[in-house]
Amino acid sequence: MKKVLPVSFAIALSACATVSPQGSSVMVVSQESRLLEGCEQLGPVSVKSSAWTKWDASQTNQQARNDLRELAFARYGADTVAILTLDNNFTSATAEGMAFKCRK
Repeated sequence: MKKVLPVSFAIALSACATVSPQGSSVMVVSQESRLLEGCEQLGPVSVKSSAWTKWDASQTNQQARNDLRELAFARYGADTVAILTLDNNFTSATAEGMAFKCRK
């Protein structure tokens, strides 16, 4: 039993704030970032992440960021997403961003 509990806890934590290899290739920056200079603006992205399966608000926010990365890549083939807004309440986090292509 002593070994089962830590393993179960590790598995549960690994399910939080997940991101695919494609999504992990997308950099997240603020909308004022100088890293956006010279980037091509591709289009808007918006996601809503449920808070019911997360431990706290920071995990819900991280999942929303990861969902933005996934959507920016899937919709536009983006390599960067700038976060415009990130709002959190008791049941969800909503994030809006702009997808960019920065690497040529």
